[in-house]
Amino acid sequence: MNKKTGGLYIPVSFPKMNADFLKKTPNLKEIAFEMAKPYVEGEIPDSDLMALIEDAYPFDAPVVKVDSNSYILELFHGPTCAFKDFGARFMARAMSYFNRSESTPLHILVATSGDTGSAVGSAFHNVPGLDVTILYPEGKISPLQEKQLSTFDGNVRALKLKGTFDDCQTASARFLLYVCKPQSKRAESKRRGNRRGSKRKFRKPHVRSHRA
Repeated sequence: MNKKTGGLYIPVSFPKMNADFLKKTPNLKEIAFEMAKPYVEGEIPDSDLMALIEDAYPFDAPVVKVDSNSYILELFHGPTCAFKDFGARFMARAMSYFNRSESTPLHILVATSGDTGSAVGSAFHNVPGLDVTILYPEGKISPLQEKQLSTFDGNVRALKLKGTFDDCQTASARFLLYVCKPQSKRAESKRRGNRRGSKRKFRKPHVRSHRA
């Protein structure tokens, strides 16, 4: 883990699911509730948590029998046919819930190489209190993924960059570093950039907007 940035957030401990609960063959929403509850206890009341889950999962994840010893969990029944629909849809509703008392929307910046952006765009689309910008590399995602990304409206927009997925990540990282800087440091960085002029080494990505 990078000591300066802190790395990813992970739980201090992982609660165990009750074995008796699993023996009852619960459905997707019941499992989601029992798994999420320990992590939001004291933050989201049970009734609100179940409402979030009901809204996040209007579809199922069926377990299909292949033979006497093999089963497949189908995770392609979400709106974008990606398994990331499951995590992204709950995350969007949880973020909206925690941002509900704020006067301004929470801005989400995403760099994608394909299905992540589609899943996030769909999951966050028209969810209150959230605003999403998705960056993706021009010509380097599938036609279906680009159609999914380019047909969102309202609070979700997609921008394609001439370059690679790494360029999208770099652009988003630089933007986040810039907005997190104190205003005095931003002004100083701008002055230094103006003095350097054409000597700047990094390539400015070419951005095109995609809207429905």
